[in-house]
Amino acid sequence: MSRFRCSVCNFIYDGDKENKEFSKVLDSWTCPVCGAPKSAFVSEGVSKGNENISTNVAEKIIEQLVSFGVKHVFGIPGDSNLPFV
Repeated sequence: MSRFRCSVCNFIYDGDKENKEFSKVLDSWTCPVCGAPKSAFVSEGVSKGNENISTNVAEKIIEQLVSFGVKHVFGIPGDSNLPFV
């Protein structure tokens, strides 16, 4: 089944885990994380199950911080209590 990503908060709707194709979800359905409408979701393609992970947690944290406009991080992302600006 296909996966769809919320373009607002990056929540992933995985048809395999939900046991329901995204196309069969009601149009009034909203993202469980941010409340975005179904129309805000974009296709991520078919889930592959045991796909290799090419990024680590720190890289994902950095991606999220950049998307929020953070310019500088002091310390190691995900492993530090130092501030970021």
